[in-house]
Amino acid sequence: MISPGQPQRGGISSETGARLRFSPEDIEDLKENVAGIEYASGNISGRVQIVAHGKNYNTRLEGVSPDYEKMRNIVPIFGRFFTKEEDSERKRVALLGLTVVEKIFGSKDYNPVGEFIRVGWVDFQVIGVLPQKGYSGWRDEDDKVTTPLQTTLGRLVGEPYFNTIEAQVRADASMERVSELIVRRLLFTHRFLPTQTDAVSVRNMAEIQETMQEMSKAFSMLLGSIAFISLLVGGIGIMNIMFVSVSERTKEIGLRKAIGANNSDILFQFVIESVFICCAGGIIGILFGLLACVVVAKFTGWATSISYFSIALAFCFSVLIGLIFGVWPARKASLLNPIEALRRD
Repeated sequence: MISPGQPQRGGISSETGARLRFSPEDIEDLKENVAGIEYASGNISGRVQIVAHGKNYNTRLEGVSPDYEKMRNIVPIFGRFFTKEEDSERKRVALLGLTVVEKIFGSKDYNPVGEFIRVGWVDFQVIGVLPQKGYSGWRDEDDKVTTPLQTTLGRLVGEPYFNTIEAQVRADASMERVSELIVRRLLFTHRFLPTQTDAVSVRNMAEIQETMQEMSKAFSMLLGSIAFISLLVGGIGIMNIMFVSVSERTKEIGLRKAIGANNSDILFQFVIESVFICCAGGIIGILFGLLACVVVAKFTGWATSISYFSIALAFCFSVLIGLIFGVWPARKASLLNPIEALRRD
């Protein structure tokens, strides 16, 4: 992902400290002169109003190059993607996301290929429907209209510049090496000093993935800490309940010992009771979690998945908590003297 940086003053461009801007020529230049680039696409986006079939809908406009189809593995469910010739000739063609199709034409199953829509003040012909992508965070990736980059720049934006280029590196090339070559080439073609490397910002997916992994680890540690505290508090609660149970059933324990029960019998009895309480709580928690998952999926439209391993793990933890925190009260009950237990009021 290539974008303009913040160059320091002292450049030899037309203005001191001028900000670099990309044009469609930069895309072809990078593909021809930077070894290791397989595909490259410009990207410009913004909000736009669409009018068709007497309906008016506000959505996201995305202007991209023809290579975008291969880079993002886009196979239109209806129609086709636009060609390099249509991009260079600024043809007024567009592809719609499924959310836009539903809002404008009434159903996601409708095939709008061949229909005309008005994007802003310009009429476009629909040549395809984008495959379903779902949500990316808070954003609906199906709520967009995609048009050729040069068409977007010339007919909708009104200027030949944009701020983002996405490049796909070949499998046998080094991302770090290609990133260095991209920076050098753009500095040369835009007449910046070779030392002004801060004029171009290049981020690769490996860096983004590493950042996401670090964030994921931090969240996992946070959630793990919360879960540990919850389990600890729950375990202490179970232990207190069992202590109260032992205290209230002292005579029962004494009576059982008087008629032949030994310490192991009493220990086993109260451990089983503790485990049973935790198992019942675990089952209730699992059912509540499944219900919450279904409700969230229904009302938010998010894709949810239920892992049977997580259900089994949660139930095993319930048993373990009952076993660990039930042993101490059970041991106290098993060590009671039957004579003193029978005498207690």
